[in-house]
Amino acid sequence: MLEGGYGIEAGLPYTNLAVIAALAEADTTNIREPARVVEKYWWKKKKTMPEVIKITRKIKEILLKYTDAFQEK
Repeated sequence: MLEGGYGIEAGLPYTNLAVIAALAEADTTNIREPARVVEKYWWKKKKTMPEVIKITRKIKEILLKYTDAFQEK
C-alpha cells in the first residue's frame, strides 16, 4: 500500500483512509499518497493558494458567527 520510501508518519493518513474506505466498501481508485500528489501538482498550488486562503477566511468568518453564540458572555 505504501510507496516511495517515506516514513510511516507520512504514510499513516493515507493508509488509514484506504483501510476505512475498504471497510466501507467505498471506491478507493482516487485515493492518492500525499507525497505523490504534492509532487505531481506543485505548480497548481502557486496558482490556487491565494484563492484557497480567501475561501478559508470566508468560511472562518461565517462559522465564527455561529460559534460566538456558544461562548460564555
